[in-house]
Amino acid sequence: MRSPRGAGLLVLVLLAGYAVFYSRAVLHDGGPPAFFVESRPEVAVVLGEGFPAPGLHQFSDGTSLEDVIKLTGLGLAPSLAEDPRIHLPLRPGEFVDILVDESQVVEMKRKWLPALQRMALGIALHPDCMNYDDWQALSGVGPRLAERIEDDRQQNGDFGSLDGLKRVRGIGPRSIEGWRNFF
Repeated sequence: MRSPRGAGLLVLVLLAGYAVFYSRAVLHDGGPPAFFVESRPEVAVVLGEGFPAPGLHQFSDGTSLEDVIKLTGLGLAPSLAEDPRIHLPLRPGEFVDILVDESQVVEMKRKWLPALQRMALGIALHPDCMNYDDWQALSGVGPRLAERIEDDRQQNGDFGSLDGLKRVRGIGPRSIEGWRNFF
């Protein structure tokens, strides 16, 4: 004869297993979550000379250079505070240097990281933000094609998008598709 105590324990374990197994389905029903976490896009920027912590940093989209300088605890020289470029949002792949004099930023330089670095970091390239050396970082682009691309942009204006490069002699649909992952 079996003891009622063992049977009761067995029933309890089976009920607990049943509850765990069937309650998990509620968590995976595909309905909307109980709350939403706002995710703001981030911008990867390299802070260079003059910054207390130089290197690659990520900021929330819409952060301006003025905001970054405030975060460092440095002040802005009056002449620089009136420069409209200081208020522009940082863009992915930007490289920024500042010159500091007596705890105030008196000069700034904003430029693009080289294309190879942007590609390695997964930062999208833009054909209107590339130079002769940047073009040569792409597969199939040598010095002559890079020169034709730069000459075309000087004569005809910005490309606007990757597909705008089709107007350059020597660039066809296959080249564009091969580069699309980087743009």
